[in-house]
Amino acid sequence: MAIDPGSILFTANFTNPQPGAPAPDESFSFIATENIAAGEVITFHSPEDIGNSFFSFTVGAGGLSAFDRVTINEETNVMSLQEDPSGGSVSAVSFTDTATNWSITSTDNIIASSNGAAIAGISNRGVWDQEFAIAAPTSH
Repeated sequence: MAIDPGSILFTANFTNPQPGAPAPDESFSFIATENIAAGEVITFHSPEDIGNSFFSFTVGAGGLSAFDRVTINEETNVMSLQEDPSGGSVSAVSFTDTATNWSITSTDNIIASSNGAAIAGISNRGVWDQEFAIAAPTSH
C-alpha cells in the first residue's frame, strides 16, 4: 500500500540545547493520519542551498496506526528513534554534497517522501513550526 500525501503530519521540529553536550539535541516528530503498513519506507530530505541530505525510516513489523507518533533524534548525523510504536529502523544519513550534513536549525525545511513522491513537509522559521500541505498531482 502506498503512502499518500497527508498520510503523515509533522508535529514538531526543534533544537533543544543540552547543558554540557557537544551538540544540541535535534529532533522532529510526525503522526500517522491513517494506518501505514510494515515495511513502508519514508525518506526525509533536508534540502540546503549547496546540496541535500537525507535518510530513510522503515516502518517496523508492528506497522503504524492512525495517531501513532514517531520521534526521530539526530546527533551529529546519526539518526535514532526516540519514539516508534512500530519497532522500525532508520538508515544512515546520506549527502549529495560533502559540505552538507543533516542538521535541524531554526530555519530548516524537512520534506518527507515515499516512492519518489512528496507526502509531507515542515518549515521551521525560528518562531514556530509550520506544516505545509503537499497536494496530490492533478491531471491536465
